[in-house]
Amino acid sequence: MFNAQHTFGPVTRLQAQAQGRPGERTFRLLIEASDGRSAALVLEKEQLQALGLAVEQILAELQGRLVSAGDPPNQPAEESFPQRPTLDFRIGRLALGQDESELETGPRYVLLVYDAAGLTEETVAEPTQPPTFSCRATREQLRTLSRNVADVVAAGRPRCPLCGEPVQSLEQPHGCVRTNGYHH
Repeated sequence: MFNAQHTFGPVTRLQAQAQGRPGERTFRLLIEASDGRSAALVLEKEQLQALGLAVEQILAELQGRLVSAGDPPNQPAEESFPQRPTLDFRIGRLALGQDESELETGPRYVLLVYDAAGLTEETVAEPTQPPTFSCRATREQLRTLSRNVADVVAAGRPRCPLCGEPVQSLEQPHGCVRTNGYHH
């Protein structure tokens, strides 16, 4: 497919997850293939948000219209994900595109993932190594992932409406740079 080190092909699960308390959360992509292999790929909140936006953009561009706002299919319970996934690494870079090799079965989309441990400053801008992981997903799986990402990201700490910084808690006053001119 793309000469990835680990190729899952079509997936049965593509789900975002956040573990921990708001402000201390770890974000992961949970991915399962029909053959039982699984991947728990750790990423930053900003990477997860960017993936959600990229999914929305690619679906809108390829459809020539905005993504429909119907009810997404139910995601499997996070507890049903294997305790010891086949792959478990930190994401350094993501790429998303359309796989045109199987158009007769309907469009599939490809997610390419590069392990953060294998990236250098030069390869971040232009990767020379093959991706560490690749998988294919349907349009509906991507729509569901996009909504799932939005829910996971929104479940964190609320943002200050003036400066956009996370508010630590409702009990503690927020040192908003827009109200006092400096951070505490």
